[in-house]
Amino acid sequence: MTIITMTNNLTNLLSLGSLVSDFLLNCKYGVLQYVVLKIFCTFLTIILQTAGVYDNGSFRLDRGYFYVAFIANFSQCWALYVLVKLYFAGEVKEQSEPHGLFKCWSEATGTHRLPAYKTNPHARHP
Repeated sequence: MTIITMTNNLTNLLSLGSLVSDFLLNCKYGVLQYVVLKIFCTFLTIILQTAGVYDNGSFRLDRGYFYVAFIANFSQCWALYVLVKLYFAGEVKEQSEPHGLFKCWSEATGTHRLPAYKTNPHARHP
């Protein structure tokens, strides 16, 4: 990616102004809600456990596990949805190069090399 292309992309992003900042703010809140709700669910679990109404693994409506699991799973799904939206919103035209956090994660876990081994027989193997 050349410097001219990066400059053009940055200029395009800055010209969108408040639309981009609103989108990034919504992404930030989407991820932060998971952090807050995870802490809330932890304290709720402790309170329900001491009251004797939690019953871990029981999906009965008169037990607290069902509600805590529902809140936690919905929160996780929402945070992942926001992160995927953020990834695809910032994706550049070069499909082979991930960026930012996802590039760091794929390099740290070694998953950036997996597609070359199994799915593309003509790819160069590092």
